[in-house]
Amino acid sequence: MDALIVSDPHCDFLGYLTETGILGAGAFIFFIATFLRRALTHLKKKVKDNEYFKIRLFCFFASFIGMLLDSIDVDVFKIRHLWFLMALTLAFIMMHKNKIDNADSRF
Repeated sequence: MDALIVSDPHCDFLGYLTETGILGAGAFIFFIATFLRRALTHLKKKVKDNEYFKIRLFCFFASFIGMLLDSIDVDVFKIRHLWFLMALTLAFIMMHKNKIDNADSRF
């Protein structure tokens, strides 16, 4: 066992990216980039009917960014929490979008 030297990258992102390879890293980066683009698009939109939507969306987005940055520095990569926050944020966006679409179809 002394002959087997194991290097720890001290960053779980690098550890997971080396385990998943190029396709896994590309898919992970694609999902994160798509999520960030979608969330930022909805944060920039003018929300006339409900300003609380924007505040809650910003809170979800800020918690996601905080957890993402925390995972870079800490040795515990909280991937389950990241996926949960992504799903929660996207569900919140879709609920608000469906609410607006349903309100428009009533008239």
